[in-house]
Amino acid sequence: MGRHGICSGKPSVSKVVPAQDLKDHKIRCFAGHPVEHLSSQKKCLGGWSCNSCGQACNDERWRCANSCDYDLCQDCFFGYWSGLVKQASQAKPAEGLAMLSAFCMPARSVLTEFDVTSKAVVEAAVNDPEVEVPGGLRHILSIATNLGTFTPELCSVRLTRSAHDALVAGDKPACLAAVELARDFKLPPSLEQLADGLSAAQVSLLADIVASSGAKAWQEPVQRARASILNAELVEAVGAGHEEVKQRVEQWAASGIDASSSDLAPGWGAVVAAAAEKPEQALDFLVLIPAATRVSLKEAFSAAAKAALAFKAP
Repeated sequence: MGRHGICSGKPSVSKVVPAQDLKDHKIRCFAGHPVEHLSSQKKCLGGWSCNSCGQACNDERWRCANSCDYDLCQDCFFGYWSGLVKQASQAKPAEGLAMLSAFCMPARSVLTEFDVTSKAVVEAAVNDPEVEVPGGLRHILSIATNLGTFTPELCSVRLTRSAHDALVAGDKPACLAAVELARDFKLPPSLEQLADGLSAAQVSLLADIVASSGAKAWQEPVQRARASILNAELVEAVGAGHEEVKQRVEQWAASGIDASSSDLAPGWGAVVAAAAEKPEQALDFLVLIPAATRVSLKEAFSAAAKAALAFKAP
C-alpha cells in the first residue's frame, strides 16, 4: 500500500504530465487543465484507473476542475510533487524557483520539504551575482512572496549592497533602482553594508536619492550612517590639524553638506576639545566652528575661547 492511498504504483513524470505541458511544471490533464482538485467522491462505479501508474483504484483521486477523464491516485499526485521539490533543490536558482512556483496549495501543505527547499532556493537566487537589479531581483522577490518564503533580512543585504556598489561606481540610476525596489517591498537597509567604505559625499548623495524615492524605511538609517561618516571624517581631520579641518569643511560645502547640522555635534565637540588641549592653535580651530554649533556647544566653546585668549606665547 502506498503512503497516500491504496494504489502502490510508482508515479511517472512523463505519464503524470503530458509532454507538451512539462514547461510549466504543473500536473495537467490531456486537455491542459491543472490537476489540483481532490475528488470528494471516493467511490466510483466500476472503479477507476490512475492515468500515471495504470493500476485500478477505489480511493480518492486527483482531477482537474473541469472533471475531464483524467485521474491520479494519491501516491502519483504527491510523488510527482515530491520529485519536483528534489529537482528544484538541485537545479540552478532560477530554474528551481520556476519549479517551486508551480506548486499548488495541497502539495505545499502536505510536503514538509517544500518550505525548507523554498527558503534555500530563494536564498541562492537572491545571492546569485548573475541576477540583475532591479529586474531579475524584483521577479525573484515576487516569487518568494507568493511562495511564503520571503526573507527580509537576506533581501535587505542584497539590495543595500547593490545600492552601495552603484554609489562607489558613480552610477546614480542604478542606486536609485535598488532603493526603489527596496521601497516597493518595504525593505530597510542593512546598516553594515550601508556605510562600508562610503565617503561623506557618497552617503549624502544616497540621502538625496532616498528622499526622492520615497523609501521611508531607508531615511532614518541613511541619516544615521551619514552622520556617523561625517563625524568620523571630522575627528580624523582634527588629528591632522586645523588646516585639515578647514579643507574638510570646504569639501563638504562643495558637496552641499551643511556643516552646521546638529548631527555633527560630536565631531565639532572633538574640534573644541582639540582647541582646549592646544591653546596655541585654539583660535584657528574655533573660527572653523559654525555659529549655530557654537551655541549648542556654548560652555565648552566659551571655555576654550577664554583659554585661547589668555594664552601667551613663550
